[in-house]
Amino acid sequence: MFLSKFLKQRCLTPSYILFNVSRTLQYQTSAKKSTEIYPKQNRKPKFDAINFEDSLKPYAEDLTLENQHEKLSNLILPLSNHSYNEQLKIKQDIIEQAFDQIGRAILWDKRVDSQVLKYVEFQQGNFCHVESIIPSPIIDHYRCKDDLSCGYGVDGQKTVGFYINPRNSKKSPNTLCVPPIYLKSMKPKHVLVVKHFDQFLKQHPLSVCENTNILKKDQYWRSITLKSNEQDDLMMTVVVHPQSLSKNEIDQMKKDLLNYFIDGSGRECEINSIYVQTCAQNRCISEENPFELIYGNEFLYEIYNEKKFRISPESLLQVNQKAAELVYTTTLKHAQIDENTIVLDIGSGIGKKYT
Repeated sequence: MFLSKFLKQRCLTPSYILFNVSRTLQYQTSAKKSTEIYPKQNRKPKFDAINFEDSLKPYAEDLTLENQHEKLSNLILPLSNHSYNEQLKIKQDIIEQAFDQIGRAILWDKRVDSQVLKYVEFQQGNFCHVESIIPSPIIDHYRCKDDLSCGYGVDGQKTVGFYINPRNSKKSPNTLCVPPIYLKSMKPKHVLVVKHFDQFLKQHPLSVCENTNILKKDQYWRSITLKSNEQDDLMMTVVVHPQSLSKNEIDQMKKDLLNYFIDGSGRECEINSIYVQTCAQNRCISEENPFELIYGNEFLYEIYNEKKFRISPESLLQVNQKAAELVYTTTLKHAQIDENTIVLDIGSGIGKKYT
């Protein structure tokens, strides 16, 4: 009588106790099963992606004129100091650890289908076979596309390149911009354009945006995108902030670009197409802010596995053409397609018809 009253006062009914005993036994059984599947000595250490990235990330107050290019390389190409074989091994280990953690998570998810759980348990947690990474045929000077921002460099001068964010915004409120003229991944022709656009900005009277995500008054030059194919045909897209400029003043900015890159010293870049887009928001779509061709050919063309693709300013372009061919070939092989299979590439913009 006393025990029954005591349990009810604490909402500890016999059914509640039975439920918790059952859950406890279930947990102990699951824990024992998990230990059998994953012996402690065989468990791989977790890859701490956040700390790994943070250890490589340079900050603005660390930058000097002497070390800026080394810092940028550590940020953009964090494994560049390793041999290519070592890079592949590091990436392979990261991928295998990621799939290993996914397998563990599946075993504890009660929503997963029982047949899937049985398969994962049978495979000792390896729910998906991970093949070895296929090496790229080209590992240096391969980038077909580079998105670069205008900004102020370590010396306080206008330039174009990649932003490096400050660790402490009070000490260094402005994001600094470093030109990527020594990155191993950059094509020589892209580097040449970067050097010339740097000189163009320095001699131009209009200022650049300090940060494309924080738009301020009286800042105009925002960013450039460089695209090139295997034949070294090059397309340059320049994005500017119109601010309160008149149409004639914006037209003058376009003329300034042509005077430098077509008729001036920048003609050695041999640019095939120059587009300009005016954009007052953080990101603009072409339907509202169209790209205007101010010089050259409307499109570039690239060959992937004997197929010809048309490249526009909006087209998604694989940064490594030779590696992309391997990706397509491997994907099609695993998909087990034949001549009657239809494959759709949705949303890339490549080959899109414009009216």
